[in-house]
Amino acid sequence: MLKPDLIQTDISVIICTYNRANILDDTLKSFINTSKKNVRYELLIIDNNSTDMTKNVCMSYCDIDPNIQYHFEQKQGLSVARNTGVKISKGNIIAFADDDVHFDRMWLSEVKHIFDDFPDASCMGGKSLPSFELGRPPWIVDDFLSLYGSTNSGDKIKWMIYPEYPFGLNMAFRRTVFDKIGLFNSSLGRKKKNLLSNEECEFFWRAKQANLKVIYNPNAILFHQIPTERTSEDWIISRFYWQGISSVIFNQLVAPESKSVLLKKGTILCWDLARHATGGFFTPRKAYWHYKSIKLPEKCAFFLKAGIAKQLILESVKFT
Repeated sequence: MLKPDLIQTDISVIICTYNRANILDDTLKSFINTSKKNVRYELLIIDNNSTDMTKNVCMSYCDIDPNIQYHFEQKQGLSVARNTGVKISKGNIIAFADDDVHFDRMWLSEVKHIFDDFPDASCMGGKSLPSFELGRPPWIVDDFLSLYGSTNSGDKIKWMIYPEYPFGLNMAFRRTVFDKIGLFNSSLGRKKKNLLSNEECEFFWRAKQANLKVIYNPNAILFHQIPTERTSEDWIISRFYWQGISSVIFNQLVAPESKSVLLKKGTILCWDLARHATGGFFTPRKAYWHYKSIKLPEKCAFFLKAGIAKQLILESVKFT
């Protein structure tokens, strides 16, 4: 990390991206329109081995604003890309936004002000509002909004007490946080197009162990753009499935269990899932129609457990 006397930037904003050139273009356009008054900033775009026109899009904005920089990270993984951004950043505050957000005009100022006004705060989470491409489908209930980056933390500034924590599309840290607890764990977080998660959960778990305070600022607003394909039942089910996988990996990092215990748990859960999926019917036709009758919330719970069962078995046979 940089020595304090070499830091001349208030905020380093890091956006990690992979093969989303068109969406990224809209995100960068909205950043250009944010208020920069009395904020020394840099925007670091970490291209995580994209094969589309990402570099061309980024360079067009680098030409517009010299404080915008493009960097290429070949090793795949969102956590890897974020860590690259942290290492090359120069700000007292290191903030993260996703490549599919629209910035509220005052977002930069609000990130700076919250740390100025609350010197005890080490980390910040902002307010993220899902913006559905064709409107929010009526069957996407409030309980599903966390899948789209909403922490549902309210409209008032408050301290976030773990297990409540900011989501990665809108979070910021004092630079010293990374000196104290390290970088993001690269065994968690998206890799290419999979939906592995929990990297923020693990990071803020470490922050809690270090007694670092996390504040929520509802005035640091980002609008999360949700394309239609991410509102399908299949996507939501897949997201729950990967959450199950992520949960087991996280638990093994913070409270590891023996392979025999993992295998026992995984085996029992597999049998329970088989009974649940078939409804106890032994004929394929009856089992099929039973599964088809299961409603979406119940299917989500089923695939969450399926992801847990799969990862429990994998962890039990993993060579270390």
